[in-house]
Amino acid sequence: MELRRVLKDVALVQLLGDPSVGVRGIAYDSRAVESDYLFAALKGQREDGNDFVEQAAARGAVAILSARPGDRRPASLSWAQVEAARLARVWGCRTEGNDPGCVSPGGDPKGGRH
Repeated sequence: MELRRVLKDVALVQLLGDPSVGVRGIAYDSRAVESDYLFAALKGQREDGNDFVEQAAARGAVAILSARPGDRRPASLSWAQVEAARLARVWGCRTEGNDPGCVSPGGDPKGGRH
């Protein structure tokens, strides 16, 4: 699915890179990223997913969803910036309709390792 379709209902601050890049999965743990994935760089209580963007890219991520601006993103990555308060809600909506306060499958978005 194209990134623009994945993000069609998301209020973006900015989108850098190719909006038509193909996305075949979403992960918020950089260790779970596979080729052509969107990496949701969530900030937890102990760690910040933004610190793992390079690892996600090395594992095949094609796009990043983050509350941070993508000014320093690698040129090969598309970068979707959303407001920090919306990032958890976006993640919850994209993973089985979970409430943003819930633990998503595979980990703890409020403080687990990214």
